[in-house]
Amino acid sequence: MTGTWKRVRVLLANNYLINILTFSLCASVTYLVALSYYDKEIKVGELFYLILGLSFALVLLASYFAKNLKDLSTPVFVFLTTIFGLSLLNHLIWKHPFLNYGDAVPILQYIDNRTVFPRWLVGMVIINTVYWAVWKFPPFISYFKTIPFLKFFSTIFMGITSLLIVKKYGKNFSVILAVTNALWFLFLIGYNEYYPFIISLYLLSLILIFDDSIVDNPQKSWLLCAFYSVLPLVYIGFAPISAFVLIYLFVRYRQQLPKLILTTIAVFFLTLNLTWGSNYPGFFKQLYIDMNFGDQCLNIPKFMGKMADDTSIYFKTEYALSSEHLKDLFYMVFFGGGVLGLLLLILSLCMAVFVLIRRRMFPFVRNWGKFALFIAIVLQQLYYLVFLVPKLGVRADIDLFVFVYLTSSYFAGFILDRLLLRQSQNRASTIKAYTLSAMLGYQLVIFFFLAVVGIPNSPL
Repeated sequence: MTGTWKRVRVLLANNYLINILTFSLCASVTYLVALSYYDKEIKVGELFYLILGLSFALVLLASYFAKNLKDLSTPVFVFLTTIFGLSLLNHLIWKHPFLNYGDAVPILQYIDNRTVFPRWLVGMVIINTVYWAVWKFPPFISYFKTIPFLKFFSTIFMGITSLLIVKKYGKNFSVILAVTNALWFLFLIGYNEYYPFIISLYLLSLILIFDDSIVDNPQKSWLLCAFYSVLPLVYIGFAPISAFVLIYLFVRYRQQLPKLILTTIAVFFLTLNLTWGSNYPGFFKQLYIDMNFGDQCLNIPKFMGKMADDTSIYFKTEYALSSEHLKDLFYMVFFGGGVLGLLLLILSLCMAVFVLIRRRMFPFVRNWGKFALFIAIVLQQLYYLVFLVPKLGVRADIDLFVFVYLTSSYFAGFILDRLLLRQSQNRASTIKAYTLSAMLGYQLVIFFFLAVVGIPNSPL
């Protein structure tokens, strides 16, 4: 008996058991909350996927803690590699039809008709080129139709970019938390939507501007301007972060202002010319039409008349803050894998404020320009979350706020990394391990409901 208690104390001392319990508790609570939305029982065959996924994650975490590794990127890299490999086998051999949400039909039509969609300009040009130049060439043409092609291509793109990002930037806890997301996993297994082709790019856009080794180099400022000038042409939803970052770069490197402005304008119109052509007024006119302002393309009766105005994509304030919408919002955030990231962001911000006030460590905010950029991005994402209209409905548009969740997780990890600088390496690693265990437990259960069972309709 004494030997048993001794082993228990050793496990607790090494934080081994606590991490496993944290993972299990978060997974269990998430499963029970998710079940409260269903009026049907989960099939035994479906539960097999959940048990298999949770068991693998537990084994991975157990081996990580047993070896007492300090680099959290290792288990995450192995986990993503495993999903990537199994997804490729599924596309080529098993062909299990995992579930899909979002704009699945439109993107398939754009590919079949070789349509260039202004809101997704650069990405659609590349996807169409790959499809018609490669997948329509024998022997691929007989194997990959449009749907299998898009799923397979999204897995390839997501897998490669995910592994490259974790390999290069995985020592940043912000990156680890960002990629540990149910929708990220869903995109990785094959997804008929545009998001899988741009989510890694969005994460990279956060890394580049908040990684001091990159943004603090004046010689790279023009390259950053070139990168952020193209982002809105990749996805119009990236326009706000591009504008914020470009303003920050213009102010910070104002001694190079003419060069940076010229670079930004030149790269933007060069890219536009290569992907659309020289009819610039035609592009902006078509872009305006495709924004679907007001009640255009809105087939959800309860949202009719709730738009701010006929040239808006946002709700009226009174409806956005109503209990009805907030219930829908919780449903979307919970089943989108965003709850824990948002909670961690709020908690880390409170901790940062407490440290600043108590210790008068105002030099903690070393770069007020970057601090203002951080606040601007957070506020824009929160406004986007609360006010943006899910025109496909809250269930079909469950992936709509994936960039909000990614941003909140990234910034939560970014703040925690800096708060833990004054802690010992063991203590910092322990706190990060607890956080990752909780995040993985929550996200894997949500991933199971998204991909295998299918999330329920939101309660009326």
